[in-house]
Amino acid sequence: MDLPQYTSFLNADNMGEFWKIMKWVLFYIAPIIMIWFAINALTEFISRVKSAVGGEDEDRDIYYYKDND
Repeated sequence: MDLPQYTSFLNADNMGEFWKIMKWVLFYIAPIIMIWFAINALTEFISRVKSAVGGEDEDRDIYYYKDND
C-alpha cells in the first residue's frame, strides 16, 4: 500500500511568499502600531503627571457660599 503524495506547506514558493508577508508586517505595519501605542502611553503619562502635580484641592469638597448682600 503506497501512501499518497503530499505537499508541504513550507515549500520554496510558500516560504518566499511567507517572508514577503513577514517583511511587510515587521518593517511597515509593526512600527505604525508601536508609534500608536507610544503616543497613547505618552498622553496617559502626561495626564497622570498633570493630575498628580496640579491636582485639585483637597478642600474642594467643602462648599463655599457667597453672601448675596
